Amino acid sequence: MSKAYKGDRFVVESLRALLLENESAFDPWVQFTDGRAGLLFCPQCGDLACGAVSADVRFTEHTVEWHDIAYQSGITEELSTSELPAFSLHFDRAQYEVTVRALLADWSTRSA
Repeated sequence: MSKAYKGDRFVVESLRALLLENESAFDPWVQFTDGRAGLLFCPQCGDLACGAVSADVRFTEHTVEWHDIAYQSGITEELSTSELPAFSLHFDRAQYEVTVRALLADWSTRSA
């Protein structure tokens, strides 16, 4: 995968997946078919087919949870918890949305 640049659709769609707002042709590149969002991708190609660390992103009125963070196979889409058990992270929803939307705004503008 080439170096990311401002306006990179892959980065933009990855961020939108963390807001549960991505419904585009990039979905198979940033989100598994079970709806889990990719968090860390293959450093060589960035393709979910290689597998990725993923999470089930869940929103409540006041929180966002990255539920069951684990390595997910790109072929079977099964979670691998043999070496490290799945875990979850919780964020304040308002702060989370401000942070991810700021990153999204920054990455959505192609640099000159």
